[in-house]
Amino acid sequence: METKKIALACFVGGALCCLVALLFTPKFWYLGLLAGGAGGYLGYEFRQVLRAIPTALRRAAEGTDRGLTEGRKIAWQWLRKPHPFVYFGAVVGFVSATVFAVDVLQRNSANSLVEQLQIYFFVFSLSVLIAVGVAIMTSVVLYALAEFGIVVDDFVIWKRPSQEDFLENAGYSIVATMVLRGMMAIIKFSAWTLWKYVAISIFLAAKFVVLVGWHLFKLIHSQKRVLCAIDGTLGGTVSYLWLAQSTGSFAQQATMVIFGGLLGAAFGILNWEVVSKRVLHLTTNPS
Repeated sequence: METKKIALACFVGGALCCLVALLFTPKFWYLGLLAGGAGGYLGYEFRQVLRAIPTALRRAAEGTDRGLTEGRKIAWQWLRKPHPFVYFGAVVGFVSATVFAVDVLQRNSANSLVEQLQIYFFVFSLSVLIAVGVAIMTSVVLYALAEFGIVVDDFVIWKRPSQEDFLENAGYSIVATMVLRGMMAIIKFSAWTLWKYVAISIFLAAKFVVLVGWHLFKLIHSQKRVLCAIDGTLGGTVSYLWLAQSTGSFAQQATMVIFGGLLGAAFGILNWEVVSKRVLHLTTNPS
């Protein structure tokens, strides 16, 4: 029974290693090593992995609870207030970025999966910048129009004393100061405030993911998982390096992937039955 579990995990690791290496060949074929190792490691006793995930998520949430609580508090305080200029600007920015992304993707085609992913990443990054820029400019223009309407609307029909005093005293220096302060506010928001919260969000998300991986590793780690990760990856690597150059059709590539899984399973069985049992005598270790 144990041999069957190891063989299955090594098969998954070997096939996954070969498949990912084939997808990202030739420049990034080594990504298959990471995929194969992860597949073999998690493939052994996969039900145990599924049972451990909720516990790992709960412990990771406890580790990031303080930052998430502060973030939720700040976000809730901000969302409770009306932001018509910001929301309308965000909608206009999103629509503009979507139109840009669709147009660019229709005009560009890729010859491989890697090139397609590069195009997607470039379009996504540029679309985010366009969305943010258009949203800021739209919000500023709307706010300026609103301020202009408040100050000038009644004056166009009948000039009130308070507005008359303001308009008469608003010299070049006052106007220049107001414009400069507005420009500085836009620059500060674009260069610091916006990216500060983006960086905090990325940091909290990264911390959460790392903690989930660490707690999951502590819950499921065993020597047999390491064995499956190594042997599965080895089988997939051997299959890829041996057969990748001679495969052209889809059937040949599928055969190579299956062969990588079978080779990984063979390495795993050999390692477990011969090296681990008869040489290292690890069968008494439940892990």
